[in-house]
Amino acid sequence: MRKLFCLLFLIPLLLKGQPQSIVLNGQWQCGENRVYNREVSVPGLASDPTKINKGVLWYKKEIVLPEGTWLNATLELKGARFMPKVYVDGDLVSETAGGMAPTLHPLKHKNIKPGKKVSIEIALASLKDMPKTDASRIPKADYWRSDVAAHLWDDVVLKVHGAASINHVHGYSVLKEDAVKIKYRLESESASDYSALQISIIDDKGTTVIDKSYKISDNKGDLTIPVSGKLKLWEPETPHLYRIVTQLKKGKKVIDTDTCNYGHREFKVVGKQFELNGHPVKMRAASVVWYRWLRYPEVKELAWDTNWFEENIIKRMKAHGANTLRFHLGMPPQKFLDLCDKHGLLVQAEWHFFHGLEASKESLSEQWASWFDVSSRYPSNVLMHGWNETDEEQLKIAYEAISEVAEDYPGLVIGHRDVIHVHKYWWSLFENVGVFYDSYDEFPLPVMADEYGGNYLNEYGDIGGYPMVESAYARFLGKGHSKAQRFYHHALSNAKISEYWRTIGVAGFSPFCALGSPEDGNHWFLGDITQGNPMPVWNALTAAWSPVSVSLNIWNRNFLPGQEITVPVVLFNDTEMDKTIRVKYSLEDPQYRQAVWFEIKELPVSKYSRAENEIQLALPQKEGDWLLKAEVLNAPCSIKHPVVSEWDIRTIAPKVNTELLSLNIGVTEDDHHLHTFLQQNKLSKVSAFNNKADVILVSRHTWDNHIGNKTFIQQIETAITNGTNVILLDVGPYLLGQGYNNSLQDLQGVRKSAGQSLAQINLPLGVKASFKEVAEPESHIHPNVKQSPLWKHLSKESTWLWNGLKGGLIVPSVGLELSGLSQASFVESWSGKGADVEKIKKGSYYAYELEGFYAYSALPNDKALQDSLRKAVKFLVEDAPALKQRVNPNAKILKTDLVQLYKKSADGKAEALIAHASAGRNLVKAPVYEVNFGKGYGQLMISQLITHQRLDKNLQPNTLHEIAYDPVAVQMVLNMIDYLSQKK
Repeated sequence: MRKLFCLLFLIPLLLKGQPQSIVLNGQWQCGENRVYNREVSVPGLASDPTKINKGVLWYKKEIVLPEGTWLNATLELKGARFMPKVYVDGDLVSETAGGMAPTLHPLKHKNIKPGKKVSIEIALASLKDMPKTDASRIPKADYWRSDVAAHLWDDVVLKVHGAASINHVHGYSVLKEDAVKIKYRLESESASDYSALQISIIDDKGTTVIDKSYKISDNKGDLTIPVSGKLKLWEPETPHLYRIVTQLKKGKKVIDTDTCNYGHREFKVVGKQFELNGHPVKMRAASVVWYRWLRYPEVKELAWDTNWFEENIIKRMKAHGANTLRFHLGMPPQKFLDLCDKHGLLVQAEWHFFHGLEASKESLSEQWASWFDVSSRYPSNVLMHGWNETDEEQLKIAYEAISEVAEDYPGLVIGHRDVIHVHKYWWSLFENVGVFYDSYDEFPLPVMADEYGGNYLNEYGDIGGYPMVESAYARFLGKGHSKAQRFYHHALSNAKISEYWRTIGVAGFSPFCALGSPEDGNHWFLGDITQGNPMPVWNALTAAWSPVSVSLNIWNRNFLPGQEITVPVVLFNDTEMDKTIRVKYSLEDPQYRQAVWFEIKELPVSKYSRAENEIQLALPQKEGDWLLKAEVLNAPCSIKHPVVSEWDIRTIAPKVNTELLSLNIGVTEDDHHLHTFLQQNKLSKVSAFNNKADVILVSRHTWDNHIGNKTFIQQIETAITNGTNVILLDVGPYLLGQGYNNSLQDLQGVRKSAGQSLAQINLPLGVKASFKEVAEPESHIHPNVKQSPLWKHLSKESTWLWNGLKGGLIVPSVGLELSGLSQASFVESWSGKGADVEKIKKGSYYAYELEGFYAYSALPNDKALQDSLRKAVKFLVEDAPALKQRVNPNAKILKTDLVQLYKKSADGKAEALIAHASAGRNLVKAPVYEVNFGKGYGQLMISQLITHQRLDKNLQPNTLHEIAYDPVAVQMVLNMIDYLSQKK
């Protein structure tokens, strides 16, 4: 203790007269409009982060300047939002725009002298007073979900120095030259103020490894330092970290000093992949939206707690195998970058532009240069991402500015210029399961799939505050889902989409997000966040993140009991050593957590590569739900959690009720698929319009070949009139969406549908079917009622993904509307869209539709309602890039006179319209309808479900995503026949 005390006592003496930096963090007086009414911590929040400050926010602190022979002082504000002004003893000495990157403030004042006591004040503008052209202005699209308050969010540092000062230094590696390149900038009025730069590279033990002196005469320059093999490489697994200490000298006198981190590494794009230090590297990431996270009241202090962040984000990510941290929509305090350097996490650094970019080129160039200055001083920072989900037409000046700025930072890769960023929110907020792409090689540049997984849950497992989360959970889990189901879906969807991106070989991927705001993203922790209790999603992602891993490359779920299946698997080795990966494959009974089958296989996988393999197994002879798992048994010792890829499957034997065996099923002679279906299920068939037919079954084949034939429709109408039930399977155009048009468009959202009419078909007894293109197909369908007859012998989970097609598609990318109905059916169809049934039947009542969104009024020209509807749709589009691709908020609002149409429906013969299934966000799509024509008539069932080629067990797919036999699809069709036969 005595030695430590002596050392601490000596430090001021050693520094006396030398240039030094003093951190002014801690307690500051604070208040708006220069009325100081409280103390706050710096850095930290000074007011409610959810509210824009009403006036200028002021900070004040009195300090005693250090003794010595220094001449000048500079105040560095590492983060001061917004547009900081600096005052000394009440006098304005410096002001600048920005604040989302560091700003430097020379303290030119008569009282800035060694040993003097002075008052430092910092004034920060309100966000509302920032010009749109300022690059630090928070985008309006983020106001409601991010930190919008003014505050000092990073360190305040006072630097005292001589006549000249070091403005910036960073080093980058040129491995082929075995050298470190140093870039420097000085602040000086005359070259006579300095003469040399002394550069030392010091290791983590404090040993000086390299020490060089260079005579200089310019305020800006490049230097080359030969390494001679003395520096170890910085790698995620072995993050050898050094410090570059730069002394600016005049003769023998040190007039300024700078210190920054340095890692001897070289990161670049090679072909369509990333390369680190001459070898391939995949960016296996998670996302943190630090400014949004600040909106949680309980993290007011936690957000600046490096110990919490180190333990619960950085170390946890490393323990699960991740090697990259994406700081989304703005950089955090620099001490978090220090942690990434120390622990070996690559960083994707982002500016905060979001859904728009209004800044001037001058502001971009100035503030991005400061941002690049920071990023270049941390070896973990490798990928710079200047904007997020912004239209190409807004980016011309941004491309110009970032290209000019980036010239001085050759050690960094630039997003959108060198990299394609893909934001496909499959299986979550906006989009279906997707899995459109078969290989990274389809893209012209390296792909960073850095946003997906928007199934936000709060710390209690309840649906997050983002407006579209509730409708997304309904889309995939149906109504009445439990907390356990939400947690499972949250984990499964993030994990499987991550594994998918890794399987097709993209350069990097990052699910969204480990830390966000209550309004957008939530976070991945349970209960009190200070405790750092992880949600299940962390463990689920280990197989995607671990450098040595395995992935079950399977999307099929439904199989026959005893069926022998082949499961494709992909093994990954992202390490520097060849490995033989040992994997345990197993099939578990999830109820008892016991394996009913397992085998252990080994496969050699070369370094930095992958290997494809497959396993064969015979499924249990009984029906049930099972968990197929693959676990790496010899994962690297750095991985502290099981490396398990899993997929839930089921065995189901289609059941034919005894009553069906006595029925005659009418099918057309050329419908071989249905002939085989009936034969395999031991059902009797007759020709379609044989008077002995009890049910007529029409498939996609028949639809395509006969539905436009008036004689064929008349035959169906006659059959229904005579009491025969008719089932139309796979009705309408067969559009499967973006995954089947070989398109690389809409990489940050779903394809936009113009909503054009595809077909209008006259069905029996005056019913008309209108088919309209919609943006997406559907992969999940749900019963409309609890005891739905179509789900007989089926669990509701069995209709979540069917076998084959990209993403297990069940409903095509086509909307179905029925007209020509009776008044009862008309009312039923509009009530499903939110109309008031009683108002349809009397008085005056109009529907206003804008791109699938509805509002209702008694007025034939309700301008206020239309304005409100358009405003609501515009809000959704501004907020959701996927909607922006498919919804036009400026489209014409369509008006429908519901009362008039109701009256016209008096002659309709369809007495009842029953929707048997629901799908889509908010479950607004009805892909299966029953049309009831009343007593004595047969019933008409109209189904869009994709059953063609899923009903014949002899059909074997040739490729991974080719449509395949599905016993659940078979059972669904059997249930349709059974249901209608009972009604007869």
